[in-house]
Amino acid sequence: NWLMVSKFTVKSGKVLSPFRIVLISDLHDHRFDSCNAKLSEIIKKQTPDIIIIDGDMINGDSENAETAVALIHRLIDIAPVYYSYGNHEYYYIEAGHDDLREELEKWKDRKFPYRDKVKNLQNHVVPQKPRNR
Repeated sequence: NWLMVSKFTVKSGKVLSPFRIVLISDLHDHRFDSCNAKLSEIIKKQTPDIIIIDGDMINGDSENAETAVALIHRLIDIAPVYYSYGNHEYYYIEAGHDDLREELEKWKDRKFPYRDKVKNLQNHVVPQKPRNR
């Protein structure tokens, strides 16, 4: 139950002004405390301009998406959040669960773009559906 912050600096002539990104990945329903408050506080201390979640926040066989949704509720008050499905989100949805998709849809018009579309400056990146297991 430990958290690690890794910092990287990327320089590009295409970036006009500095900005900070927090990337979260592969938590697979993990909670660092009852509602991931510790994780949220660490993220807040990084003062991100955007937060990117790049998938596998749940497991394909999860009973529900409560852990991921609770974390997202905390994060949208810190910075705009961008969520891209990982293979486990696809497995979860294919198993007949709609709660994660429905929650992401609710936030579509807030600081939260539509589920698996990640704005990449001027382009949209849409992940491919995972191959069969």
